[in-house]
Amino acid sequence: MFVVNIMGGLGNQLFQYNFALYLRDKFPAADIRLNTTHFKVDSIHGGYLLEHEAFAISNRRRNRSFTVVDDETFRSSAFSAADNIVFNGYWQDSRFFDKDYVDFARLFGSPRDARNKDWQRLIGQSPSAVSVHVRCGDYNNHFQLGNIATKAYFNNAIKEVLRTVPDAAFFVFSDDSDWAARNLDFGRAPVHFISGNETPRRNKWDIFLMSCCTHHIMSNSSFSWWGQYFDRKPGRTVVTPPYWVNERIKVFPSVVANIQNLPYAKKVANVPLESGEPPARPLISVVLAACNQEDCIHRAVSSVLNQTFRDFELVAVDDGSSDGTAAVLAEFAALSSRLKVIRHAENRSLFMARKSGVQAASGDYILFLDGDDYLFIDALQKLRDEVIAQDDSFDACEFSYMQRPENTIVRPETYNTEEKRLSYFLRPDATVTIWNKLYKAAPVKEAFAAMGDAYINATEDTYGSSCIAFFTRRFIQRDILVSNYLVGSGISTKEHTLAENQRNFASIHLVLEGLADFMRPRLPEDEARRLLHATEQRLLAWAVSRIEEATVENDRTESYFLLPGCFHRDALVPVISGILQDCRRYRRGAFSPANAFRRLCSIGVRLLSFTKAGRWLCDRLRRLR
Repeated sequence: MFVVNIMGGLGNQLFQYNFALYLRDKFPAADIRLNTTHFKVDSIHGGYLLEHEAFAISNRRRNRSFTVVDDETFRSSAFSAADNIVFNGYWQDSRFFDKDYVDFARLFGSPRDARNKDWQRLIGQSPSAVSVHVRCGDYNNHFQLGNIATKAYFNNAIKEVLRTVPDAAFFVFSDDSDWAARNLDFGRAPVHFISGNETPRRNKWDIFLMSCCTHHIMSNSSFSWWGQYFDRKPGRTVVTPPYWVNERIKVFPSVVANIQNLPYAKKVANVPLESGEPPARPLISVVLAACNQEDCIHRAVSSVLNQTFRDFELVAVDDGSSDGTAAVLAEFAALSSRLKVIRHAENRSLFMARKSGVQAASGDYILFLDGDDYLFIDALQKLRDEVIAQDDSFDACEFSYMQRPENTIVRPETYNTEEKRLSYFLRPDATVTIWNKLYKAAPVKEAFAAMGDAYINATEDTYGSSCIAFFTRRFIQRDILVSNYLVGSGISTKEHTLAENQRNFASIHLVLEGLADFMRPRLPEDEARRLLHATEQRLLAWAVSRIEEATVENDRTESYFLLPGCFHRDALVPVISGILQDCRRYRRGAFSPANAFRRLCSIGVRLLSFTKAGRWLCDRLRRLR
């Protein structure tokens, strides 16, 4: 039995239905069923919308063992019609369109209501009818789909259509017609906003009406994809965004992109086309650092270039990428004079990439952005109106951000703004990230000039924010939602292997040495010592968490032995105490890995051997045997 899971909105359901028909064609002996139980727990998209499909639907549970196949691992030669398989995915791949499997008329018929018949008649009377699908709603700030079919994209697409089809009449299909009417520039061309099919049970008629048009301006949406697919008229023009999704992840696998690569499609830019000289001295410089982030750099760059506030520049530093990151940045640079691109011939680390960006920035304020993160479209406007215009005496302002994909808002922790300079960074709950703050440019440039060159690709935020803090007189916080932070997709890898930990701990060592060299000549001895100790404890906690996240037992054990090379002896006392407590818990049977005791004793002995108390604690470990 083959079971195809049905989920999502109508556009996605049609892709899954097409895939089921593909399977039926390739495996005529197979028993093929559609599983719609997903909609019992998720009603976001209005439920199952293909009531008139041509073969049976079964929600019955069978006492069988099923293999799950997704759209990344699908290979038709790997199974037979006799196998029991659940197909889970969106199946947006040209491989499954070797025939015209889905027939709209057979599936849905044709509209019978007067309103849609009138729309159909009007479209038919317009020989150059152009469908424009504008999806707002859940796309606006979606971390995978948002900021692709932008205002700039639609206006660029309209200009492209009018250039080749001067007598075009536009028919707009949107879940937010008010936004489309306010933001899209159709010139003097006739425009009609389609309405009446907003409910899930009726929006199939919007696909039908799109297919009646001669030309199409698509969103990065499966809904508008089907609108152009069902239109088989020769000589049509189809305009698409430059890419389909922001980043390739399991939910939207890499094969999804090829469904957009229509041989007859024209791709247009999704950022404003700006030529001429950029602002000589912009208010805000956004410094973006990226390395080997071809899959998501579009999202970061377009989120900046599409800002509603326009007094800015974007300084993008490609830190020796070996993939297509440089090519993507070059594409954007050709479209916008606001973008400066700096390329490192070889990878020099995230810290050095930021340093290059700071040196090239010419704005009064600096905002840092990593290549896998992105801004809300009104982020710079909020910072201008609610921070700079209200109180320009600050040197650094910490703001809120959205943590993706959990969609959790992380707000600044309040603290006493009258605390002594740098004392904030002595707090255990201090936020030392550099990308959730707007800085005045002067202290940032002064701090980075004072920091030496070094290859630092981990805990670089601690180094940068601590040194910048020395040059800041006033630090404020505002609950303003500015950026989106994508968890688990940083510029450095997250494997936590021994080799990765060696690189990360080498960066920690450089950070601690750099901070000591920076702080000791500039601070009283007691304050410098307290700051360095607090920073060391914070970085040690980070290092231990990375060690414990390693999936290979030997990597965890060997990584512990790297700690004495990075941290002072007294800083390791809490770690040693924790190991001793773990040994006691093991003796009481609190946890059960067979080699845990041996591992902990080995770690404890080797870590303690360089301390004065080593013999005593080693003796305690032996007694626990």
